[in-house]
Amino acid sequence: MTKRRIPAAAAAAALASTALIAASALPAQAAPNDVVRFNFDGISLGSHPTTIPNQGTGPAANVVSENGGQVTVVNSRSGQGRAIDFPDHAAPITGPRAVIAVPGTTLPQVGTNRLVWRADFRLDTGTTATSGSADDGDNLLQRGLAGTAAQYKLQVDGERPSCTLWTAASGETVTARLTSAQKVHRGQWYTATCTRSGKKLTLTVVGHTGPHAGTTLTATNTSSTVLDLQHPATVPITVGGKMYHNTHIPRSSTDQFNGLVDNVKVSIGE
Repeated sequence: MTKRRIPAAAAAAALASTALIAASALPAQAAPNDVVRFNFDGISLGSHPTTIPNQGTGPAANVVSENGGQVTVVNSRSGQGRAIDFPDHAAPITGPRAVIAVPGTTLPQVGTNRLVWRADFRLDTGTTATSGSADDGDNLLQRGLAGTAAQYKLQVDGERPSCTLWTAASGETVTARLTSAQKVHRGQWYTATCTRSGKKLTLTVVGHTGPHAGTTLTATNTSSTVLDLQHPATVPITVGGKMYHNTHIPRSSTDQFNGLVDNVKVSIGE
């Protein structure tokens, strides 16, 4: 039998693509420092869960809703099992909202440790975020709100992923954001990873489908000091939008993520 030879360039491209997929997927087992880890694969397809199992060391999450909002378990991108579909865009305050919340009571403090928070996402194609409306942002993953004790946040406002850190103690905000020329495409899958190591904040966005497939986009920024992130125990980690410390969703500025989310992780320490 004659064996067909694969051109070297094609073989190299295939290896690079395989490596990119492997690098962006969650490992099979959680690391000891993964306090949050969701892949949603054990939840029934088509269901509207009110609790989400946490494969990390933190507690299980609750789904908090306003105005009849809910999350739906759907198929993720190829080879990644299942994902969560958040409510469609709705500008009025009366629109449906749903946010996944991990109670903060037993979560460890970040302090000045290394911090990694990440998620796979696909923005809805029909979303039209209206500036100043009750649904004008796309917050993926965060703990804390701007102006409170501390915050770390990953968002995709205006199709531009960004990572933000803030502490009231120093009054400093540091953000790493993709440029306007690096906007992500709606309806396509990406992995966005924020990494705080010392004073350096790095955003890495890997494209999986569409025009950015196989492409890695990065942005960095540096704070003047190593920000000491200290959150009150009442502050949850949230996926898909903002939440007050009392686990109520801000109806006037939810920044509801409109789209699909998968492979969520928050890791504290080395």
